Amino acid sequence: MAKASLIILVSLAICMSSSLSLVNGAASDANKFTVLGHVYCDTCRVEFETSLSEPLPGAAVKLECKNRTDEKITFQSPEITTDNLGDYKIEVTGDYEDSDCDVTLVKSPRADCNDPT
Repeated sequence: MAKASLIILVSLAICMSSSLSLVNGAASDANKFTVLGHVYCDTCRVEFETSLSEPLPGAAVKLECKNRTDEKITFQSPEITTDNLGDYKIEVTGDYEDSDCDVTLVKSPRADCNDPT
């Protein structure tokens, strides 16, 4: 019986401050936000986490923001590696209110679970 390929889901939660302002030319606390997420192997292929889903420690993810108007990259994080629970945290400073931001899987530690959705 052929083994079905497994899907990786990257969930993303963004906490943003509602006020974005600059103080003395430097970014204030209002220009900081944190992206928290969890990478797991969707063994059931249901596209949401279940009790059978397996966290993926050691997966590499990256946050990229693009301007909505001209699609130019406005921010790109370094690659972040998930912890032993498959969780990651990306700290961002800057005003990206006019950008669409996405976290993408760069590399999976498991060859049988490397099809991101």
